[in-house]
Amino acid sequence: LIRYYADTDSFVGEYALSDESPDLLRNFPLLGDEAELRQHIHRHDLLMVGDLEKYLGQHPESRFAVPLVASGMRSLLCLPLYAHAQGIGMVCFESRQTQSFRASHLLLLEKVGSLLAASYEKWVLLREMASAIASGFSCLAEKKDLETGLHLKRITLYAALLANRLLDEGKFPGVLDLAFCRAIETFIPLHDIGKVGIPDAILCKAGKLTQEEFEVMKGHTLIGGDVLREAQQRIRMLGNNFFQVF
Repeated sequence: LIRYYADTDSFVGEYALSDESPDLLRNFPLLGDEAELRQHIHRHDLLMVGDLEKYLGQHPESRFAVPLVASGMRSLLCLPLYAHAQGIGMVCFESRQTQSFRASHLLLLEKVGSLLAASYEKWVLLREMASAIASGFSCLAEKKDLETGLHLKRITLYAALLANRLLDEGKFPGVLDLAFCRAIETFIPLHDIGKVGIPDAILCKAGKLTQEEFEVMKGHTLIGGDVLREAQQRIRMLGNNFFQVF
């Protein structure tokens, strides 16, 4: 799945599934200004490539074809997805054989295109809702204490950098993937949400905390844990896991 951002006219690889190439998306997350994909989004037509190696030779500037060829893919079929007449992304199918896709495949995709677009739109909406809720929660702590807000921004950047570096190095296979890295970046600010339950006299104290005050401050981890567990339990009643929406 490739997401299209109309405001910046750019593309980002969102999700990939392959039995033989589990790392297909590792070098495929950021496509940026991809002219060929943009043309097909704007023209409302499918993209079919019978020979990816040949295509890459003719289009050396193509960033989306490079990781596909490197992963052993030899043919490609992409269907643009639309919601409310606006392009939202593309669903792509690859094969290790050249010339794998036929007119029958095109006809099937065109028939199910609207269903795929509706499902993808819902998936994107859930992601954005989860991100907005996490951001809202973290802002509660930020509003009480400026240093907490700056700390959250620093920790988010550090965690995202470390997670992506570990992914690039191939660490924790089967656990660490692009979706996991994005989840870390989205939800890491929630680690200090419990500070909203700490009295302002302690949270915003300018000087050093006393031992008793420090014990109270450490309680923010328990408060935060209770808040997140309660949220998770309520969401699970609806058959979802808030912290694994994407």
